[in-house]
Amino acid sequence: MLAKVVNDDAGSLNQRGALGLFASKLAPTGRRFNHNNNKKEHTTMTPDAIEHIRRHPDFIQLVRRKQHLYWSLSLIMLVIYFGFVLLVAFSPATLGQSLSGGVTTVGMLVGVVIVLLAFALTGFYVYRANHVIDPLNDKLKQECAA
Repeated sequence: MLAKVVNDDAGSLNQRGALGLFASKLAPTGRRFNHNNNKKEHTTMTPDAIEHIRRHPDFIQLVRRKQHLYWSLSLIMLVIYFGFVLLVAFSPATLGQSLSGGVTTVGMLVGVVIVLLAFALTGFYVYRANHVIDPLNDKLKQECAA
């Protein structure tokens, strides 16, 4: 058989599906498995609990830090890419110059540097997320669960 049924495991998917990967762990809804008594229990956040989390100083700090990180890295990457596009548009001869008289040009070097900067910014994001944002998120989850 050449074609494979893509949804052959659809019966084993949980209620939240793929969006569960992206959903906030601060305010879970729906059914949750309780490992202590091996039963599924219904957990829903009340509007008061959600408002309490929104006003929590750690939550406010978490949101600000995440936004600062996201916007900063996005702005840096946009400046890099638009700078390259402007360089191509207004000074193509610069990119076509040879670095050492051979076939390697300034444009090739600039392209490699842009890719390396993208990897470096990704690494910086992962570092900040693991060492700043995730611990703050874990602290907030513990305080709100209590």
